Amino acid sequence: MDSDMENIIFDVGQVLVKYDWETYLDSFGFPKEERDKIAEVVFQSNTWNERDRSSETEQYYVDQMVKAAPEYEKDIREVMRRSDETIEKTDYAETWVRYLKDKGYHVYILSNYATDTLERTEDKLTFLKYVDGAVFSCQVKQIKPEPEIYKTLLGRCHLDPEKSVFLDDRAENCEAARKQGIHAIQFKSFKQAAAELEKLGVN
Repeated sequence: MDSDMENIIFDVGQVLVKYDWETYLDSFGFPKEERDKIAEVVFQSNTWNERDRSSETEQYYVDQMVKAAPEYEKDIREVMRRSDETIEKTDYAETWVRYLKDKGYHVYILSNYATDTLERTEDKLTFLKYVDGAVFSCQVKQIKPEPEIYKTLLGRCHLDPEKSVFLDDRAENCEAARKQGIHAIQFKSFKQAAAELEKLGVN
């Protein structure tokens, strides 16, 4: 380990797993008008984001989505019932985490993730058994890019932000990490992120 970095912090969705709600939604074959409306009231909604906080029950969030488009109630409920299908394993995540651990780095998770989804996709998150710590939004009732969730991770895991680097696919989440003194890389692909880490001496 020839780097000033000691801690590698990963987001999960679109970093260590594939998250593809559009392909999933398209698989239902809804007419375009219905498909677009369901996208709006489900995956593109503030309710979906707040679901990651999981301050309410899953039933509550689904009911809120239905209220926004009651004409599609049956289909919205079915889309949400199977929403764990938006998550797929990647072929590199577990190997990457194990490689970093073998090199002497500490590895952590900081992810927006709903309680219901976490319970139903945990079998796809095989890398979790190798990490040193994890903060999921649903467990702390905080969501990125709010500063509190970064502070929770730093405090709970006793991390020095200057010796930590965070990988997330969303620019606003990376910027929020930088405001806490954490180095950040916006993830676009495994190859790109690995190259960016190497520039920080992580290899």
